[in-house]
Amino acid sequence: MKRILHILIVMTLVFSVGVTVYADEVSDAMDAVDKAEASLLQADVTDAEALVALVPESETKNVLTSRLNAVQSIITNQVAPAEAAVLQAETTLLQADVTSAQPPVDSLPPSAAKTALLLRLSAVQDIINATATAAVATAETSLLQADVNTAQPLVTALTDGTVKTGLQTRLDVVQDLVDAKAL
Repeated sequence: MKRILHILIVMTLVFSVGVTVYADEVSDAMDAVDKAEASLLQADVTDAEALVALVPESETKNVLTSRLNAVQSIITNQVAPAEAAVLQAETTLLQADVTSAQPPVDSLPPSAAKTALLLRLSAVQDIINATATAAVATAETSLLQADVNTAQPLVTALTDGTVKTGLQTRLDVVQDLVDAKAL
């Protein structure tokens, strides 16, 4: 359906503007704008801008340019801040930063950019979970209060869920053993 619409616009452009237009150029520009709208990736906007620049001055070119401006606005106002928040989480590997990065990423419209940011956040969460899990395992092995004290803030910082609950349960058992050993 979208392809038929593209062809009709190209034909209208050729007849109403009175210029010779290569249908492929207009169609390629339209496809590139569609791709940029779907992905919300800066590289796709840049590629689409180059193709739209090849379209002769016309209402079609104006519409494509307006659509690209709208995509650029979303990237500037929504994607870029979400990406900065994810980068912060990747840099610090702190649960608080993952937690604060989640809402701006979740608020993005469905797109390749959103998917990529969600995957990056998930990878950071996996690292945080693995760090807390390793600390609990160390405490389980050593049965030292110092290792329990190291693991506890890592577990406490995790978001509520099965990982946190499971690690806290394991750490509580270790704490009970440490306490019993001290008696």
